Amino acid sequence: WNMASQTAVEAERYRIEWDEDVSAVLYTWTEFASGAEFREGANALLDYVVDRGAERVIVDTSGIEAHDDADQKWLQEEWTPDLIDEGATTVAMVRNESVISKMDMEAFMEEMEDLPYDALVTDDLEEAREWVAEN
Repeated sequence: WNMASQTAVEAERYRIEWDEDVSAVLYTWTEFASGAEFREGANALLDYVVDRGAERVIVDTSGIEAHDDADQKWLQEEWTPDLIDEGATTVAMVRNESVISKMDMEAFMEEMEDLPYDALVTDDLEEAREWVAEN
C-alpha cells in the first residue's frame, strides 16, 4: 500500500515522518549514529511523539547494522520507559537482516518485555506498518 506521509524532520542521520495511513510516527535511521548524536536523534523522536500525542511508533533501523552497547543500554533503561510514559502503546522495530542486528534486537526485546506496551520486531517495513495499523 502506498504511504501517505509527511516528513516532519530531515536530519543528517535520521528522518521523522507522520504516516497518515496507519496513524503512526515513522522514524528512520539513515546513517549509523552513536553517543551524543544517537541520543539527540532518539530524543528528537521522543519530542515528536509528545508533540503529536502519538501512540504508535515505527522505528526503522534496517539501514544500519547495530547500535553500540552503551546506546542500547540507555535505550532500555531510560529512553524506552520515557517513550511509554509519554503515551506510546504500540512500537514496531524494523531491523537490519544481519545476524548481529537480529541478536541485538532479541536481547533488547527480552529486557523490555515487562513494560506495558505492544511490540513487534521484523525485518519488513510493510509488515510493521500493517501490524501497527491493527494494534
